[in-house]
Amino acid sequence: VSQSRYYNVDAYKGISLEEVFRLAVATQNLLRINAEAKDGGDAPMERAVVLYWVEGNYRAKLDNELERILEKGTTDAAKVDPEKAELIIIISEPFHDNFHAAAVKAWTGQKARISFFPLKNIISNPAKHTFVPPHRKLSEEERDALMKALHLKSRFELPHIKFHFDMQARVLGLVVGDIVEIRRPSETCGEYTYYRVCTL
Repeated sequence: VSQSRYYNVDAYKGISLEEVFRLAVATQNLLRINAEAKDGGDAPMERAVVLYWVEGNYRAKLDNELERILEKGTTDAAKVDPEKAELIIIISEPFHDNFHAAAVKAWTGQKARISFFPLKNIISNPAKHTFVPPHRKLSEEERDALMKALHLKSRFELPHIKFHFDMQARVLGLVVGDIVEIRRPSETCGEYTYYRVCTL
């Protein structure tokens, strides 16, 4: 996930999921991986912080945990500044709407970028599934050119992709207002390109 958002994850390549899980359990769910933005890349923030919550029922204490972790302007290494880093949280418990609600609340409240992924989604990348057409987030320049080409007054005239609820929006780290390009195979024209805008 971090790699698809243009963060440098070279140091973590080749580490198996089992090793990561073992490390997370050994550190009592305090396993934290920092991935810095690649030079010249399109990463949305300075870095991504990946947390592994592999034991315990976090769904019940989600608001308290996020309040404990997020802090604007912090220099505390145990906390995350939402103005400089995005948060990717891997969970082992069953996925629940509470995780979606927490991501939306963090975004609307303090523009904090948080994505929750069940451990099962890390085993196989959902963006690489054969039935999923390629999705790509447009740059600001591409977005402006698209709006001009389609004569749009507002980007929200495009069809919508739901913030955090849609798996591809989550994988790409889309936030409200981002536009994604989707390329589908077509029997008549070979490939059909269309666009969606991220909304709440």
